Amino acid sequence: HPTPARVFAQRQVGKPYVLSPIKADTRSYYCSKLVWCAWRYTAGIDLDADRGLYVWPVDLINSRLTALFGYWN
Repeated sequence: HPTPARVFAQRQVGKPYVLSPIKADTRSYYCSKLVWCAWRYTAGIDLDADRGLYVWPVDLINSRLTALFGYWN
């Protein structure tokens, strides 16, 4: 069964791709913001390691709540 975070993310298909500094704005997304919002709004989990204005991929990697399964150059 899909996780609630996955269902949340799938429901965002078709929304604009915008590098917006407003993390809580669910009208548009960029890659790591979509992941952050999916977990934040379905499970209350904040994956932003530095709690900054943006959620960068490195913030997800550095979060104590995530695990890195592979690394590609």
